[in-house]
Amino acid sequence: MLKFLDQMKITKLATDYEGKILIYIEKNKKITTKELKKLFNIKDTRAKEILKELMNKNLIERKGKGRNTHYILK
Repeated sequence: MLKFLDQMKITKLATDYEGKILIYIEKNKKITTKELKKLFNIKDTRAKEILKELMNKNLIERKGKGRNTHYILK
């Protein structure tokens, strides 16, 4: 695991997606809904649900608006 996950001491994530997303953001500095959909071959609604759940857990935050929206580690 990467140092971010060790520092956050995340022991349990609701989905396998969440851990992979956090690792992806740590490596790439950000993620967009479009990238998330492509990575996991999921639909827009599911991608937004996953990102919302990570925001509710205070693990990521949204930056930008509209087409410029992306998510970074908090």
